[in-house]
Amino acid sequence: DALRQSSNAPIPGIASDAANIGAYNLLRYIKKEKKDWKMCNVVHDSCVVEIPYSDVDEYLKVAERLFTTDIQDYMSAMWDIDFICPIQVDFDLGVSWGSLEAWDFSPNGLVEIKKKLE
Repeated sequence: DALRQSSNAPIPGIASDAANIGAYNLLRYIKKEKKDWKMCNVVHDSCVVEIPYSDVDEYLKVAERLFTTDIQDYMSAMWDIDFICPIQVDFDLGVSWGSLEAWDFSPNGLVEIKKKLE
């Protein structure tokens, strides 16, 4: 069991590092673009952000880039990490913790979730 745990340890560690790098870059974006977005929490490999409904599409596009491509580029340049597969990100959307729904990255799925956010 200890061997399995030690073999797996780098994965959540890298995921946590990546989330923190992405959150830092998102915070820089928010300040630079003067967005009315509020970063509420970053824990392990998750980031909770409050945004106005009108900014949902922009946020998803920006956050996906910041938490995937930009993180891989940064970690490759800084730590010489060779990503053999791309980083993926998940989005859960809702007006409260109890109403969060996972988005499947389909346009129709986003339309359905956004109807519930109105």
